[in-house]
Amino acid sequence: MKLKALFISLLVAVVACSNLEAPQDSEAIVARVSALDFEEPNADPPEDSMGLKTTALTAVPVFTADVFPPNPGSPVQASDVEAGERALLNRTAYLYARVSAYVSPHVYVTNSAASFGSFTSTSYANAANYVQVPALSGDTLIVLFQAVAGASSVGAPGTGTLDFTSVQDFGGAAITVNPNGAERVIEDSGTPIGSSAHLNMMAYIPVTADGNARVYLRGKVSGVGITCDVAGPVSFIVIHIKTTPPVTP
Repeated sequence: MKLKALFISLLVAVVACSNLEAPQDSEAIVARVSALDFEEPNADPPEDSMGLKTTALTAVPVFTADVFPPNPGSPVQASDVEAGERALLNRTAYLYARVSAYVSPHVYVTNSAASFGSFTSTSYANAANYVQVPALSGDTLIVLFQAVAGASSVGAPGTGTLDFTSVQDFGGAAITVNPNGAERVIEDSGTPIGSSAHLNMMAYIPVTADGNARVYLRGKVSGVGITCDVAGPVSFIVIHIKTTPPVTP
């Protein structure tokens, strides 16, 4: 209404300075102007509804299959745009977790000749030391192990058996996965470990659950009174191969 009042005031001043003969003529002009519908411009533009928030979006490493754009012809809401941004952010986090550092080695190495593991049970037991890998389902672990090993007995000769095991999603579901083909049988030589054979083993372990995967050397013996020892120098290497499974965009 401020603009309308200003315009009428200017008009009255112009009429007063004009050569109109009758006062009613100026009154008629003012009345007609007053009847007009003036649309006031907004001096303060509306707040930008698409401004940025002060809190960043949190990425979830899940491949969002569908990313929907705003519907043409409809008013665009910030939430509409955010939904698409969040979907793309999730895809980025998913791919980063899968592809970054595609091959990553995790190593346990010691030059000490101390015992790495001593096995005396006829059931498998894990050595105390392990290699832990943060892995995702679908990844692959390649295990390389080198040490000195031997078996001895106080009675009838026997054997010691060594292989690997993994506990996946350690601290969570704790799923045990035992690889095939990694077994090594150590014959009882009747001599101390210092004169035993070098041990070279490797294994392929598929990862079936997200989370920390612990890889252990484990061992057992064939009978009571038999000991299977593993000692250093030890090289225990787990190569983590990240796999990006195919997805449908």
